[in-house]
Amino acid sequence: PMRDSQLSVAGVRFRNAGKIFYFHAGGMRLEPGEYVVVETSRGAEIAKVVIGPDQVVVNELGREELKPILRLATEADIRRADDLKRQAEELLPEARRLGESAGFRAHIDGADFTLDGRRLTLSFSSDDRIDYRDIVRRASDRFGVKVDMRQMGSRDRAKLAGGYGICGRELCCSSWLTTFPSISIRMAKEQDLPLNPQKISGLCGRLLCCLSYEEEGYKEMRKSLPKLGQ
Repeated sequence: PMRDSQLSVAGVRFRNAGKIFYFHAGGMRLEPGEYVVVETSRGAEIAKVVIGPDQVVVNELGREELKPILRLATEADIRRADDLKRQAEELLPEARRLGESAGFRAHIDGADFTLDGRRLTLSFSSDDRIDYRDIVRRASDRFGVKVDMRQMGSRDRAKLAGGYGICGRELCCSSWLTTFPSISIRMAKEQDLPLNPQKISGLCGRLLCCLSYEEEGYKEMRKSLPKLGQ
């Protein structure tokens, strides 16, 4: 039975370096790199297979009921998704103007349509809880679709926007990092880094994710190295 449950589950991503979500593959033979249409709580959306049905580790799956992969994405699906992505980007300035007129105090960072074009999700960044009912009403009337709001933190916003870090490389969060590590100032202290916020903060304004990469190595070394002055 475990083999059967493995064969009918695949891992997909909705955007580059996004979190992996698991969907029921219904016995479909799927290869990593293929695009599929999946059923989400918002409607049908396109995703990219990153873990094939025979590669899923069963204990990574949660207990909740998995939604289905509907079919392989066709050329027409992919063209439609690209068109909707372009349309969503074009209406962003208008959505921001609506936000200003509604007194919405957060910045709207992104917009996404579902594959049927009937549902629009506006992503905004704020660390506070914000009432967005007014802008949802205005945006629904203006664009003639159902509107959802998705709140993000500053790290999610950097992941969505992309960019280059002080190392000169593309941001880890938008190129390969799938979940944000837990970072503390103690990590910088243990690595004898200057505790200057400008030196150890990323574009998001939070502590650099890469402070965690060598943390384990420093902990191991500390066990065998002599103390300072010895």
